[in-house]
Amino acid sequence: MLSEFEHGQIVGCYLATNNIHCVSRILKLPVSTVHYWIQRYKQTDAVELMPNFGRPKKTSQRADRLLYFLARANGFATSTDLLRLWRERGCHRTVLRLLHARHLRQYRPVRVPLLTKDQKRTRLEWAMRRCHWRSLWKRIVWSDESRFLLHPVSGRTLVWRFPGERLNEKFLVQVTQAGGGSVHVWGAIWIGGRSELVRLQGTVNAVSYCDVLHGFFSSSVLPAHSWFQHDNAPAHRFWITSQLFEDMSV
Repeated sequence: MLSEFEHGQIVGCYLATNNIHCVSRILKLPVSTVHYWIQRYKQTDAVELMPNFGRPKKTSQRADRLLYFLARANGFATSTDLLRLWRERGCHRTVLRLLHARHLRQYRPVRVPLLTKDQKRTRLEWAMRRCHWRSLWKRIVWSDESRFLLHPVSGRTLVWRFPGERLNEKFLVQVTQAGGGSVHVWGAIWIGGRSELVRLQGTVNAVSYCDVLHGFFSSSVLPAHSWFQHDNAPAHRFWITSQLFEDMSV
């Protein structure tokens, strides 16, 4: 918030230049701020702050800062938890309003793999060895398996209804056991091409995985000197799979 001295600077510069944009450049303030205080001066013929009306704040600036620091230190706490730690008068709506004023909002956290320190270090080393790659990435053939539920249900689905309409058929979400089954597929992509999706039956083992690879390499035109990528799934690390790559010079 600007002080009364700064208000006086705005008005003085405007009276000297009669140009809002010039005042904005001289005082390095937004044009909207300069325009607001010039209009206020024209209406009240004064630069001092007018007395505030309405309901006074229940909390002090020090208490508001404390709430902000509590929210930063306890990122996963709910508004009720923060209110209990804060020990100030108010409700959870007060907590949300004050934090929103400081641009703090609750979001769904990003889900990441659970990694040990050694795994994090290994991943970082792997990335650093390849951070300067440019054209080499065009030679990579990326592959993976994925499972898709036939009837997935998102836990984030919300519905607008009245309190007594919980069992109304219009507001129900029908679910099936284990998502109604699933489809397991394998596929690969590379610069300028992609494989057909291969539907996998049952549990994937080294033998069935090698059958998929045989069909893929015999029917696909890959980039010259390409490298084939897959993860550390058991079927990918079995000796039969390694022997297949050696026999096909992959």
